[in-house]
Amino acid sequence: MDALSKVIDGYVDQLKATFEGKIDFEGQRKADQLNNLILSLTTVIALVAGYALQSMLLTFGIYGAGFLTALLVVVPPWPCYNKNAISWLPSLKKQGKVKTK
Repeated sequence: MDALSKVIDGYVDQLKATFEGKIDFEGQRKADQLNNLILSLTTVIALVAGYALQSMLLTFGIYGAGFLTALLVVVPPWPCYNKNAISWLPSLKKQGKVKTK
């Protein structure tokens, strides 16, 4: 069992490395705005269409499609969410300027 758990852990680590996405702060803002826009528009469209046709199934179907669209657009770490890399200041320890008491 120990060998099997090591193999499974290896696969899990590979999956984590594949699906772990890092995006910058501007990308997070853009993703949040897109998510809000998509969900708001599909909510209004779903309510109007459902009310006009008196169909709850249509209402939830349209909203579900909008939710899946938002999920596809926002969740993966698309390259457009990582265009503004952060340049951090160098460490004070590396520069030798750390004050100790």
